[in-house]
Amino acid sequence: ILFAVTAHNGTQTRYKYTIVRTNIENGETVLLETQADVDAFGAKGITSIEGNLVIGRAAGTDSITTLAPLSQLKEIAYSLVINRTYSGSTLTGLEKLESVGGEIRMDGLPNLESVSLSSLKRAGDIYIKNTLIGKADFPLLISVKKALTLDSPLGEVRFPNLKTVGGKITFNTTSSSNAMMTRITFPSLQEAGGLSFTYFKNVTKIELPK
Repeated sequence: ILFAVTAHNGTQTRYKYTIVRTNIENGETVLLETQADVDAFGAKGITSIEGNLVIGRAAGTDSITTLAPLSQLKEIAYSLVINRTYSGSTLTGLEKLESVGGEIRMDGLPNLESVSLSSLKRAGDIYIKNTLIGKADFPLLISVKKALTLDSPLGEVRFPNLKTVGGKITFNTTSSSNAMMTRITFPSLQEAGGLSFTYFKNVTKIELPK
């Protein structure tokens, strides 16, 4: 916004006024379909979205290779959906994300090998399905309002601070997968709506001390 101020002596000075927003309000859905969209959104320094964040088109060729520009994002009021047109192998760029009020959903991402949300403390629901993911790391996660579902050939999972899950905890893989996980442990879990661990042939111990 440009405006001019004229003094009593007729001297005119021009000022440029720029609005800098660190949050997206009014329940808006933010749709980032391409890498250019991700880069442009990240350049705004947004820390909070009062709606949904959808990354990638629902169908088509891979168009997003990195989420690094989203490194300032801390809160999503509704859902985080990462579609299969994201071709990255990790979630680097979402390290500061602390809260997702709705669902975290990742289904069929072709190259995703590990899921790490190192600052996430709360989520409404988590659903992750993929044929490659070997590691899931949620070191600060405390609660999930609904269900926690990991459908992948997991080798390692870390939920050291998870206390409550309102729905069922489900770890699922296929009978032919090479899931190498030998132990399932939830050291802080106090309450869940149910537990289901399917086709993890190498698991010899399930630990739920709380």
